[in-house]
Amino acid sequence: MPSGASVTDHCLSYDEIRAWGSQISDSAWNTAEFANRWAALIAALSTFVLAIFTWRLWLSTHRLWSVTNKTLEHAERTTRRELRAYVSVEPLGINEYIGHNYLIGHYQIRNVGKIPARDVTIYSTIELDRNGERTHFPIGELRISPTVLQPGAMMEFGSEYGYPIPADQLDSNEPLKLNGYLYVWGEVLYTDEFNTMGWTAFCHRYPCDMFGMAEDKETRGRTHYRSIHPKFARYHEQAGNEAV
Repeated sequence: MPSGASVTDHCLSYDEIRAWGSQISDSAWNTAEFANRWAALIAALSTFVLAIFTWRLWLSTHRLWSVTNKTLEHAERTTRRELRAYVSVEPLGINEYIGHNYLIGHYQIRNVGKIPARDVTIYSTIELDRNGERTHFPIGELRISPTVLQPGAMMEFGSEYGYPIPADQLDSNEPLKLNGYLYVWGEVLYTDEFNTMGWTAFCHRYPCDMFGMAEDKETRGRTHYRSIHPKFARYHEQAGNEAV
Protein backbone atom coordinates (compact mmCIF):
# COMPACT_ATOMS: atom_id res chain seq x y z
CA MET A 1 0.00 0.00 0.00
CA PRO A 2 1.54 3.38 -0.92
CA SER A 3 2.64 5.56 1.87
CA GLY A 4 0.10 8.07 2.97
CA ALA A 5 -2.89 6.02 1.58
CA SER A 6 -5.46 4.61 3.88
CA VAL A 7 -7.85 1.68 3.55
CA THR A 8 -10.77 3.95 3.33
CA ASP A 9 -9.41 5.52 0.15
CA HIS A 10 -10.15 2.23 -1.76
CA CYS A 11 -13.56 1.55 -0.28
CA LEU A 12 -16.84 2.81 -1.66
CA SER A 13 -18.60 5.24 0.45
CA TYR A 14 -22.11 4.60 1.70
CA ASP A 15 -23.54 7.08 -0.77
CA GLU A 16 -21.69 5.48 -3.66
CA ILE A 17 -22.89 2.03 -2.66
CA ARG A 18 -26.41 3.31 -2.35
CA ALA A 19 -26.21 5.02 -5.76
CA TRP A 20 -24.79 1.87 -7.33
CA GLY A 21 -27.51 -0.27 -5.82
CA SER A 22 -30.13 2.18 -7.01
CA GLN A 23 -28.74 2.02 -10.56
CA ILE A 24 -28.83 -1.78 -10.50
CA SER A 25 -32.39 -1.73 -9.19
CA ASP A 26 -33.48 0.79 -11.83
CA SER A 27 -31.82 -1.27 -14.55
CA ALA A 28 -33.54 -4.43 -13.39
CA TRP A 29 -36.87 -2.61 -13.18
CA ASN A 30 -36.45 -1.18 -16.67
CA THR A 31 -35.48 -4.60 -17.99
CA ALA A 32 -38.54 -6.20 -16.37
CA GLU A 33 -40.84 -3.45 -17.65
CA PHE A 34 -39.36 -3.84 -21.15
CA ALA A 35 -39.89 -7.60 -20.98
CA ASN A 36 -43.47 -7.14 -19.81
CA ARG A 37 -44.21 -4.76 -22.67
CA TRP A 38 -42.81 -7.22 -25.19
CA ALA A 39 -44.73 -10.06 -23.57
CA ALA A 40 -47.95 -8.02 -23.78
CA LEU A 41 -47.22 -7.14 -27.41
CA ILE A 42 -46.46 -10.77 -28.26
CA ALA A 43 -49.67 -11.87 -26.48
CA ALA A 44 -51.69 -9.26 -28.36
CA LEU A 45 -50.15 -10.32 -31.68
CA SER A 46 -50.80 -13.97 -30.87
CA THR A 47 -54.41 -13.19 -30.00
CA PHE A 48 -54.81 -11.24 -33.24
CA VAL A 49 -53.27 -14.03 -35.31
CA LEU A 50 -55.45 -16.60 -33.51
CA ALA A 51 -58.54 -14.46 -34.18
CA ILE A 52 -57.68 -14.24 -37.90
CA PHE A 53 -57.06 -17.99 -38.04
CA THR A 54 -60.38 -18.68 -36.23
CA TRP A 55 -62.25 -16.32 -38.56
CA ARG A 56 -60.73 -17.94 -41.65
CA LEU A 57 -61.49 -21.39 -40.27
CA TRP A 58 -65.11 -20.33 -39.63
CA LEU A 59 -65.34 -18.83 -43.12
CA SER A 60 -63.96 -22.01 -44.70
CA THR A 61 -66.32 -24.17 -42.64
CA HIS A 62 -69.26 -21.93 -43.54
CA ARG A 63 -68.39 -22.13 -47.22
CA LEU A 64 -68.02 -25.91 -46.96
CA TRP A 65 -71.42 -26.23 -45.29
CA SER A 66 -72.94 -23.90 -47.87
CA VAL A 67 -71.54 -25.98 -50.73
CA THR A 68 -72.66 -29.19 -48.99
CA ASN A 69 -76.18 -27.85 -48.46
CA LYS A 70 -76.43 -26.67 -52.05
CA THR A 71 -75.21 -30.08 -53.23
CA LEU A 72 -77.79 -31.84 -51.06
CA GLU A 73 -80.56 -29.49 -52.22
CA HIS A 74 -79.58 -30.05 -55.84
CA ALA A 75 -79.52 -33.84 -55.29
CA GLU A 76 -82.94 -33.65 -53.60
CA ARG A 77 -84.40 -31.60 -56.45
CA THR A 78 -82.91 -33.98 -58.99
CA THR A 79 -84.33 -36.98 -57.12
CA ARG A 80 -87.75 -35.37 -56.98
CA ARG A 81 -87.67 -34.56 -60.67
CA GLU A 82 -86.68 -38.13 -61.47
CA LEU A 83 -89.17 -39.81 -59.14
CA ARG A 84 -92.17 -37.45 -59.23
CA ALA A 85 -95.38 -38.15 -61.10
CA TYR A 86 -95.66 -36.99 -64.73
CA VAL A 87 -98.94 -37.14 -66.62
CA SER A 88 -99.02 -37.19 -70.41
CA VAL A 89 -102.11 -36.95 -72.63
CA GLU A 90 -102.38 -38.93 -75.86
CA PRO A 91 -105.04 -38.60 -78.61
CA LEU A 92 -107.51 -41.44 -79.17
CA GLY A 93 -109.54 -39.98 -82.02
CA ILE A 94 -112.91 -38.30 -82.50
CA ASN A 95 -116.09 -40.32 -82.38
CA GLU A 96 -119.82 -39.81 -82.73
CA TYR A 97 -121.65 -40.15 -79.44
CA ILE A 98 -124.49 -42.35 -80.70
CA GLY A 99 -127.93 -41.20 -79.69
CA HIS A 100 -126.75 -37.76 -78.59
CA ASN A 101 -126.01 -36.17 -81.98
CA TYR A 102 -122.64 -34.75 -81.18
CA LEU A 103 -118.94 -35.56 -81.48
CA ILE A 104 -116.65 -36.43 -78.60
CA GLY A 105 -112.87 -36.06 -78.55
CA HIS A 106 -111.27 -39.05 -76.88
CA TYR A 107 -107.88 -39.06 -75.20
CA GLN A 108 -105.82 -41.10 -72.79
CA ILE A 109 -103.88 -39.91 -69.78
CA ARG A 110 -100.82 -41.85 -68.66
CA ASN A 111 -98.62 -41.53 -65.58
CA VAL A 112 -95.09 -41.77 -66.95
CA GLY A 113 -93.53 -40.92 -63.57
CA LYS A 114 -92.26 -43.14 -60.76
CA ILE A 115 -94.87 -42.52 -58.06
CA PRO A 116 -98.68 -42.26 -58.07
CA ALA A 117 -100.35 -39.12 -59.37
CA ARG A 118 -103.08 -38.05 -56.95
CA ASP A 119 -106.15 -35.82 -57.19
CA VAL A 120 -106.12 -36.04 -60.97
CA THR A 121 -108.43 -33.25 -62.11
CA ILE A 122 -109.38 -32.70 -65.77
CA TYR A 123 -110.98 -30.15 -68.03
CA SER A 124 -111.50 -30.93 -71.73
CA THR A 125 -113.56 -29.73 -74.66
CA ILE A 126 -113.83 -29.93 -78.46
CA GLU A 127 -114.40 -27.19 -81.02
CA LEU A 128 -114.39 -26.68 -84.80
CA ASP A 129 -112.19 -23.99 -86.31
CA ARG A 130 -111.19 -23.26 -89.89
CA ASN A 131 -107.87 -21.86 -88.69
CA GLY A 132 -105.23 -24.57 -88.64
CA GLU A 133 -102.90 -22.28 -86.70
CA ARG A 134 -105.18 -21.27 -83.88
CA THR A 135 -103.40 -20.10 -80.72
CA HIS A 136 -106.13 -19.38 -78.17
CA PHE A 137 -107.42 -22.32 -76.13
CA PRO A 138 -109.19 -21.14 -72.97
CA ILE A 139 -109.45 -23.45 -69.97
CA GLY A 140 -112.75 -23.60 -68.14
CA GLU A 141 -113.58 -24.81 -64.66
CA LEU A 142 -111.92 -28.08 -63.75
CA ARG A 143 -113.81 -30.87 -62.04
CA ILE A 144 -112.18 -31.75 -58.73
CA SER A 145 -111.50 -35.47 -58.56
CA PRO A 146 -109.89 -37.83 -56.01
CA THR A 147 -108.62 -40.05 -58.84
CA VAL A 148 -105.25 -41.74 -58.27
CA LEU A 149 -103.18 -42.82 -61.27
CA GLN A 150 -100.49 -45.39 -60.52
CA PRO A 151 -97.09 -45.30 -62.28
CA GLY A 152 -97.49 -46.65 -65.82
CA ALA A 153 -101.27 -46.71 -65.53
CA MET A 154 -103.58 -45.27 -68.23
CA MET A 155 -107.14 -43.97 -68.21
CA GLU A 156 -109.35 -43.09 -71.19
CA PHE A 157 -111.64 -40.09 -71.25
CA GLY A 158 -113.99 -38.29 -73.58
CA SER A 159 -114.18 -34.53 -73.80
CA GLU A 160 -116.45 -33.01 -71.19
CA TYR A 161 -118.16 -30.97 -73.87
CA GLY A 162 -119.14 -32.20 -77.34
CA TYR A 163 -119.44 -30.61 -80.76
CA PRO A 164 -122.95 -30.81 -82.32
CA ILE A 165 -123.39 -32.63 -85.60
CA PRO A 166 -125.04 -30.37 -88.21
CA ALA A 167 -128.80 -31.01 -88.42
CA ASP A 168 -128.69 -31.73 -92.15
CA GLN A 169 -126.21 -34.58 -91.56
CA LEU A 170 -127.82 -36.30 -88.60
CA ASP A 171 -129.48 -39.03 -90.64
CA SER A 172 -126.70 -39.44 -93.14
CA ASN A 173 -124.68 -42.62 -93.40
CA GLU A 174 -121.87 -40.76 -95.11
CA PRO A 175 -118.76 -39.34 -93.47
CA LEU A 176 -119.37 -35.95 -91.92
CA LYS A 177 -118.60 -32.92 -94.04
CA LEU A 178 -117.08 -30.20 -91.89
CA ASN A 179 -114.69 -27.47 -92.96
CA GLY A 180 -111.48 -26.94 -91.06
CA TYR A 181 -110.11 -28.68 -88.00
CA LEU A 182 -111.54 -30.15 -84.85
CA TYR A 183 -109.51 -29.24 -81.79
CA VAL A 184 -109.59 -31.32 -78.62
CA TRP A 185 -107.89 -29.51 -75.76
CA GLY A 186 -107.84 -29.22 -72.02
CA GLU A 187 -105.75 -29.43 -68.89
CA VAL A 188 -104.88 -32.05 -66.28
CA LEU A 189 -103.92 -31.07 -62.74
CA TYR A 190 -102.44 -33.48 -60.20
CA THR A 191 -100.19 -33.80 -57.17
CA ASP A 192 -98.05 -36.53 -55.60
CA GLU A 193 -96.22 -37.56 -52.41
CA PHE A 194 -93.58 -34.86 -53.03
CA ASN A 195 -96.34 -32.21 -52.97
CA THR A 196 -95.74 -31.62 -56.66
CA MET A 197 -98.31 -29.28 -58.20
CA GLY A 198 -98.14 -30.74 -61.69
CA TRP A 199 -100.21 -29.82 -64.70
CA THR A 200 -100.37 -30.81 -68.33
CA ALA A 201 -102.07 -28.70 -70.98
CA PHE A 202 -102.90 -30.62 -74.16
CA CYS A 203 -104.25 -29.77 -77.59
CA HIS A 204 -104.88 -32.32 -80.36
CA ARG A 205 -105.75 -31.18 -83.87
CA TYR A 206 -107.75 -33.29 -86.33
CA PRO A 207 -108.32 -32.44 -90.02
CA CYS A 208 -112.02 -32.76 -90.86
CA ASP A 209 -111.12 -34.16 -94.28
CA MET A 210 -110.19 -37.39 -92.49
CA PHE A 211 -113.73 -38.26 -91.38
CA GLY A 212 -114.55 -41.85 -92.26
CA MET A 213 -116.64 -44.81 -91.25
CA ALA A 214 -115.50 -47.06 -88.44
CA GLU A 215 -116.94 -50.08 -86.72
CA ASP A 216 -117.88 -50.12 -83.10
CA LYS A 217 -115.81 -52.93 -81.60
CA GLU A 218 -118.20 -53.38 -78.69
CA THR A 219 -121.09 -54.26 -81.02
CA ARG A 220 -118.90 -56.38 -83.33
CA GLY A 221 -119.59 -54.39 -86.44
CA ARG A 222 -123.36 -54.14 -86.15
CA THR A 223 -123.19 -50.39 -85.56
CA HIS A 224 -121.29 -47.79 -87.54
CA TYR A 225 -120.40 -44.31 -86.48
CA ARG A 226 -118.55 -41.42 -88.02
CA SER A 227 -115.10 -40.71 -86.67
CA ILE A 228 -111.53 -39.53 -87.25
CA HIS A 229 -108.91 -42.15 -86.52
CA PRO A 230 -106.24 -41.33 -83.89
CA LYS A 231 -103.50 -41.70 -86.49
CA PHE A 232 -104.65 -38.42 -88.04
CA ALA A 233 -104.28 -36.53 -84.78
CA ARG A 234 -101.48 -34.02 -84.33
CA TYR A 235 -100.14 -32.35 -81.22
CA HIS A 236 -100.91 -28.74 -82.07
CA GLU A 237 -97.54 -27.00 -82.40
CA GLN A 238 -98.71 -23.40 -82.20
CA ALA A 239 -100.16 -23.56 -78.68
CA GLY A 240 -101.97 -25.63 -76.09
CA ASN A 241 -99.34 -28.26 -75.31
CA GLU A 242 -97.27 -27.62 -72.21
CA ALA A 243 -96.41 -29.38 -68.98
CA VAL A 244 -94.80 -28.67 -65.63
